Amino acid sequence: MESNYPHLCWIFEKNLDLKEELFEKFSKNSEYLEYLDDLASKLDGLDCLNVQEKIAEINDIERDFSPFCCELEVASYFAERGNKIQLLLNGYFKKKSPDILCENKKISSYIEVTSISNSSSTLLIIDELRQFLKKYPYCVLIDFDEVLSIPRLKYDEKRIQNELVERSLASFKEKIPEEIQEYPYFIETESIKFRILPANSKEGYPGIFNSGCKVPSDEILEYITYRLVEKAKKRESFPKKHQDFIYIVALVCDDKSIDSIDMQDLLYGNICGYPLIDCGDPKFKAQEEFIRTEWEKIIQNKSERIPKWKEIDSASLLGWNDLLIKYHLIPHDYHYLYEEGIYLASLEMKHVSGVLFVRKGKEAIFYPNPFCYSEINDPNICSDLNIE
Repeated sequence: MESNYPHLCWIFEKNLDLKEELFEKFSKNSEYLEYLDDLASKLDGLDCLNVQEKIAEINDIERDFSPFCCELEVASYFAERGNKIQLLLNGYFKKKSPDILCENKKISSYIEVTSISNSSSTLLIIDELRQFLKKYPYCVLIDFDEVLSIPRLKYDEKRIQNELVERSLASFKEKIPEEIQEYPYFIETESIKFRILPANSKEGYPGIFNSGCKVPSDEILEYITYRLVEKAKKRESFPKKHQDFIYIVALVCDDKSIDSIDMQDLLYGNICGYPLIDCGDPKFKAQEEFIRTEWEKIIQNKSERIPKWKEIDSASLLGWNDLLIKYHLIPHDYHYLYEEGIYLASLEMKHVSGVLFVRKGKEAIFYPNPFCYSEINDPNICSDLNIE
């Protein structure tokens, strides 16, 4: 098997025990191993130091390997754009160290990586059922209870959720009959309700997943805010001379309930827009006049009508005018900021030069912070890092 993934084996040369554990754990998940091999192949051809040394520091594959892969994703993003990358090892600073050093002729940056992932319990069920149902001609539909429906974000919460899944799967395997006379056939377990239908092939397969509740995106955004703020505060522990380096927090997010619009609103704030009516119809004249009057009040009195206008105006004078217009922090076209995002609302976020939002399979998006501290405030940060 290992011969099929030569680049993946290369990055494990200094941690052979972990390599053996990885191949054993994911022996039936060729798609994931191919993804890792492709990522390793990409890095092998880029200017990226300490890949093998970094993986040598990993002791716990359950806790540490996924965050390491997120670091590789971020490292490859910057390296592909002509930056020299160094994965930083434990002890780089005496206190807390960032994850990545990114350098080019114009700029030096530290990058801290954090991640939000999909529920690992879903992946566990898919893998288990695919293998188990090969000997049964059934299509199995799955209904989660509320406990499994809510994505768990912390390591211990995910572990508890996975234990529930494992117990439910074990119960399902015990209760499933060799032959079913009448469909649909239901099996209820501790946290999952299984609905069995006849498959359209000799081998069975898992079907549609249903959740007992909607994904609580507000809860996830609160957790993302907490993670970003905690990573922002980390800069305070850097040696003084290293606090002049650009500091970026990269968020690798696999949760499909969070997209780039959510991140934009979270960081920059919520925008309100007036629908301008200009159709010449007399019956809309009064409404149109009201909108124009209200808009004029906003334009003439920004300091009272727009949150943190003083900070926005100061950032504009520093060279951020185009970005502030892009995100309507400077009001235009009948759109204006009515609730500030965490770049303006959180004092801790002043430690961050920008946030990189990474979604696997999609182009990463960088959100510069016009309101960060002056020593790490660079209106040309995107062009300097070649990420425009």
